[in-house]
Amino acid sequence: MPFAFVPNGRHGLFLTEAGTNAVATFTVHPDGTASQEAFAATGQSATCWIVAVHDLLYASNAGSSTLSGFRTSDHGRRLTALGNTPTDPGTVDAAVSADGHYLYAQTGVNGILDEFAVNDDGSLTALGARTVPGGKGGEGIVAF
Repeated sequence: MPFAFVPNGRHGLFLTEAGTNAVATFTVHPDGTASQEAFAATGQSATCWIVAVHDLLYASNAGSSTLSGFRTSDHGRRLTALGNTPTDPGTVDAAVSADGHYLYAQTGVNGILDEFAVNDDGSLTALGARTVPGGKGGEGIVAF
């Protein structure tokens, strides 16, 4: 069950699959067909949203309250799991700052926004959290 995607250049997609709790990469061919190139399970539950920064992907796992990190290589044909980072309950959407140094995870149970530094090795360092007034159950975030 595909849930969300981000582009991989002009001819590909990185997407989450909620049914299998995984991240997959696809090449989109000139004739409009697509072929799966890579697939990696998160080992978490309710894998839904995905965000990309450089060669890194982070999938939000609403049921596990985590972010699963992956490094892509070979133009998205390979995925290397980097592990899971805990968040506040109900991880939903995420966004990355324009410079790629910070990731913000929206969590819906208590309406909290978690802030992380994106490290060179792809790991995330928690920097803090803020409660968003009226943010319980919210979905959708953007960062600048």
